[in-house]
Amino acid sequence: MPGPGSHLAYGLGVGATFMHASDGNFSHLHALVFAMNGWLGPDIGSFFEWTLQGHSPKLGSFIMNFIHHPVGYAMALGVPMAMFYKRFCNVLLAGAKKSLSFSQSAMLVTAGGFSHFALDIPFEEDGATNQQRWILSTGWWSEKPAMDPTTVTIVGGLSLAMVVGFYRISRTPTDKNGGVMEGPIKNHLWLAIISGLYILWCFYCVYMATPRVPAVGEEADLGVLYYVWIYILLPLGLCSLSISKKETGNREDSMV
Repeated sequence: MPGPGSHLAYGLGVGATFMHASDGNFSHLHALVFAMNGWLGPDIGSFFEWTLQGHSPKLGSFIMNFIHHPVGYAMALGVPMAMFYKRFCNVLLAGAKKSLSFSQSAMLVTAGGFSHFALDIPFEEDGATNQQRWILSTGWWSEKPAMDPTTVTIVGGLSLAMVVGFYRISRTPTDKNGGVMEGPIKNHLWLAIISGLYILWCFYCVYMATPRVPAVGEEADLGVLYYVWIYILLPLGLCSLSISKKETGNREDSMV
């Protein structure tokens, strides 16, 4: 299973990339909060399990299973961890202007929690985690899949739409005022829409068609797209949203 070195190298590597791409608006504090939650975040559940093993092992196991989950971690510890990191960064910088707000900390804590499982799912339990087995089960491994014109048309059309739409949206001039739906946000929305249609096609082929038919040849695109969107693109998107904009400064939230 991934250890501290793997989680920290991944988290800090992503952080360093954002620091370079954002010209420093994604600061070293952003990177550290993201990386620390990608490493220790959901594994805090193991500490509770260890603490309670001599008194209430069932409670310890329940807490472990709840916290060692991307949604459970965000629900149970998202707010307190965001408050902690906001305070910690303020103390660390001794009141400097470029600190982290509560909302930025919350996004980074959540992003780190989800990214933790980007490494855990494929590499924990000798690569045989429940989610990893499910991802692979959405592929077609029994025999060489036959070429189906319907599949080629649908998959080819959606793939072409994804690329062409991305290009056209990127080429469209954006409003200088930076509206909510401008630029990269539109691209993300377009990719989410096409990916959603692609997932629906894969879901139909895997779970609804009788008999089952290969969705995209032998590829396990249903499981892979789920993994990519939830454990890679979602954390990266939250990191992007947490970036401080130079023109607006780093506004502190009213929440402590």
